[in-house]
Amino acid sequence: MKSLAHKFALLALLAAAGCSVNGNSGTLNADADSAIFQPKSTSVSGSAVGLIGTKTIALTYDDGPKSGLTDDLLNFLDDQGVKASFYMVGKNIIGNEHLVERMAEQDMSLGNHTYDHTPIVKMSKTNMQGVYNEIKETDLLLTPHLRAGKHIFFRSPGGSWTNLIAEAMNQMPDIAQKYIGPVFWDVGGTTYFENMQGQRINGEAVKYDAASGLVTLVRRGAGNAIVKKWSEQSRSLYAAADWDCSVPALNIPVEMCAEGYLKEIERRQGGIVLLHDTHAKTIAMSKILIPRLKALGYKFITMDEIPNIEKFE
Repeated sequence: MKSLAHKFALLALLAAAGCSVNGNSGTLNADADSAIFQPKSTSVSGSAVGLIGTKTIALTYDDGPKSGLTDDLLNFLDDQGVKASFYMVGKNIIGNEHLVERMAEQDMSLGNHTYDHTPIVKMSKTNMQGVYNEIKETDLLLTPHLRAGKHIFFRSPGGSWTNLIAEAMNQMPDIAQKYIGPVFWDVGGTTYFENMQGQRINGEAVKYDAASGLVTLVRRGAGNAIVKKWSEQSRSLYAAADWDCSVPALNIPVEMCAEGYLKEIERRQGGIVLLHDTHAKTIAMSKILIPRLKALGYKFITMDEIPNIEKFE
C-alpha cells in the first residue's frame, strides 16, 4: 500500500494538472451520496437541505472563538432562546476551550474551519498533507467537546473547495467519518448597495449589474483588501456581509448592516446565514437582527437540527 505521504504527493500533482485520481477532471472515485466530505456540486447549502422558503434560519458564526465577543454572543443567544452553529479556527480555540464547552452545553453545533484559516485550495496544489493537518489539528481540539449523537461540520475558509480535496480527505477515515461538509451559505456573502448605477468608490471600479442596478464591493490585492471608501450617494443596502460592515473606512452603520441581512433573508425566506463572531459590530448587529426575525415568525435551528442533513452523512 502506498504511504500517506505518497498518496498526498500524487494528489497534489494531479491537482496541479487539473485532474482527479481516476484521471477525469472534476469527478470523484467516491460516490457523492456516500462521501462525508462532499464534492463541490453537492455541498451543503440552505437550498440543498430545503431551508429556503420555510422561514427557517441556520445562523452560522465563523472564525472564533474570541474572548469578550463569543461569550457576549452566547449570553445573548441564551437569553433569546436561539441556537446557532460555530465554525471555529483551531488556533483560536486554544485558551478559549471554555467557550467551546459552553457552546456544547447550550446545544450549539460545532464546526471545523481549519487551524490557521489557511486558503486550502491553494495549499492543496502542492501540499495536500497540509490540508489534512489543518483539519485534523482542529478536530483534536473540537472532539473533546462533542456530545453524543452530534456531528462536527466543516466549512472551508472563504468557501473555497475542490473535488480533489474532497476525495483526498475521504481517504482519511479518522476525519472523514466524523464530518458533514463543506457547508456553504445562502445569506451574508456579499454587500450590495442600492441606487449606485455607474458609481465608483474612491476611484476603484465596482462590479455593476445592469439588470438589477446593484453594485458589489470589489476586493483587491493581497488579503482581499476591500475598497477604501463607501459612497455617500447610497444610503441603503440590498444585501450585506458582516466583514464589509466591520471595515471602519466604509462606515456602514450597524442598523444598516442588519437591514441588509434582513432584506436578503426575506427574499429567500430562510437559509444558512454567514456571520463572524470575531467582529464586535457583528455581535451588535445580531442583537438587532435576531429579535426582528423572531417578530417576523422565523425559526432558528442548528446544523444538527436541519431535517434533511442526513442526506450528507
